[in-house]
Amino acid sequence: MTKPTHPEAGRGRTRRRGFLIAAVTVVLALVAVACSDDDGGDDTTTTTTSTTTSSTTTTTIVGETVEYSFDEPIDESEAEQAASTMTRRLEAAGATGSTAVVNSAGTGLEITVAGTTTAAEASEIVEPLTVEGALYFRPVLEALAPTPTDPPSQYTDAALGLPTEGDAEPTTTVAGETTTTAVPTTLPGADVATTPPEADDPNGVSVLPQYDDQGGVVQRFRVGPQQLTGSAIAGAEKTEYSGYNAVKMQLNEGADGIDGFNALAAQCNPPTDTCPVSGPGGVGRIAIVLDSVVDGAPSIRPDEAFRPFSASGIYLYAPWLTEQGAEQLAIVLEIGALPVGLTLV
Repeated sequence: MTKPTHPEAGRGRTRRRGFLIAAVTVVLALVAVACSDDDGGDDTTTTTTSTTTSSTTTTTIVGETVEYSFDEPIDESEAEQAASTMTRRLEAAGATGSTAVVNSAGTGLEITVAGTTTAAEASEIVEPLTVEGALYFRPVLEALAPTPTDPPSQYTDAALGLPTEGDAEPTTTVAGETTTTAVPTTLPGADVATTPPEADDPNGVSVLPQYDDQGGVVQRFRVGPQQLTGSAIAGAEKTEYSGYNAVKMQLNEGADGIDGFNALAAQCNPPTDTCPVSGPGGVGRIAIVLDSVVDGAPSIRPDEAFRPFSASGIYLYAPWLTEQGAEQLAIVLEIGALPVGLTLV
């Protein structure tokens, strides 16, 4: 999974793919509607040797080392947290024996990927795992069109289930007489600027994009303050949903989990000032925001009265989500967020 550069990136932030999200029996708005030497010299191959106490067998793990710098200064404890998180992500990705350690200057990580023989091979494994993974659940205030300068998406209004040119709705004006009223063919707000990642305040209001797998902007969302964070996630795994590759998230019990999610969802159906109507169905939507990109924005049960969701499974999926992409996203959500962004040196 390639991690392309965000057109307005700051501090090494990256553009991510956008995904749809579903909870059990949810009707989705977006369907209807992610060692170099200290002197910066050439990469070197690092050999790690470990010996078990129950056997005289020595296992040698050989891998290439690549260096990533922290996108901003962090303290020693945060640096060690970054190293631990990256090591666990590599292990979860199947690169058993790989390690990430803080460099001598404390400005980045030296990451050794077991089984690799070139820096390019190591980077290909590491790069998709370097996303910060800061996740927030935020109410959608308005759905907006891409700006004229945004990369176009192959996922058109028709593909998203949005009204297209020529569509119309019958409207009864007086008894016995029917007229047709044209349906808007595009979303509003193309002239509204997207909030740069470095300016996105999770506790404020931002305009954030949703991307397809080619980096095209599908649509954008004006979102309100977060009401739940990634700490709500108890686990994540790659799966399938409605015929698509997907990631299933399990939420913790309690206020910092499924109760918090349901409290937000209840504000969206029926809609309220904090979660107004923002799409089909006459109800509000919840944006799932990962690293300042909207991965999904489902309508909350648009065809029925609100009922609490179960903690057993909420699904992220999209037509453009590959099996590998789903696996990598599940790892990021399962292990948790990095304290800082990482950039390949």
